[in-house]
Amino acid sequence: MALHPQIVELMAAMERPDRPRIHELPIEAARQVYGAMAGFMGDLGYEVPTEDRTIDGPDGPIAVRIYRPPGDDDRPVVVFYHGGGFCIGGLDSHHRECAAIAAQSGCPVVSVDYRMGPEHAYGPGETRPAWIDDAWEAFTWAGDNAAELGGDPARMVVCGDSAGGNISAVVAQLARAEGRPLALQVLIYPATDVRDEAMDEYPSYAENAQAPILERPVLDYFRDHSRTGGDNSSPLM
Repeated sequence: MALHPQIVELMAAMERPDRPRIHELPIEAARQVYGAMAGFMGDLGYEVPTEDRTIDGPDGPIAVRIYRPPGDDDRPVVVFYHGGGFCIGGLDSHHRECAAIAAQSGCPVVSVDYRMGPEHAYGPGETRPAWIDDAWEAFTWAGDNAAELGGDPARMVVCGDSAGGNISAVVAQLARAEGRPLALQVLIYPATDVRDEAMDEYPSYAENAQAPILERPVLDYFRDHSRTGGDNSSPLM
């Protein structure tokens, strides 16, 4: 199957010989390179009113960006978790995607700037990492404040790409366990097994070790910068 021309263009830009390789950079430089990638595909052209604010988190404030498309007040509320291997990415890197989701669905979107490794790596003795605590706090906040956001608290949605897909799946399981309303989970190429053993158990890790965009050294880099131990027995963080 032929790739979409936009994907071909993106891959060409990312595979330029002069482009820094994320896994060869210090974490702050890797974050800057990843942020710059957001501009490779250009502006999608969606104009949605936004508001940046902070909410109370379990260990300090959590930054969120709220997208408010016009519409009625009975819409689902989408809580979005960005990708980036649990150590890079943020509100700006996924701004265009969140604006597109809000504009095309007509739903308010809450994008979450959760804590990441290595500053908040998943450490020894911990049963879940800091980003899950932040993700859950943001989800419950969005549900409790759905009416103010222009949505229906009974129709909550979690959404995320890559690492954000993993976080979304974890939040969905927490919502079920806690009896919180959840209407839908949207997992965009999610990482659904992040156990250390997974890289040895699944043939795809070897077969696609040199795949475009997401090669094995990048996955190792993400793991090394997001985990220093912890209970890694679950496929989900």
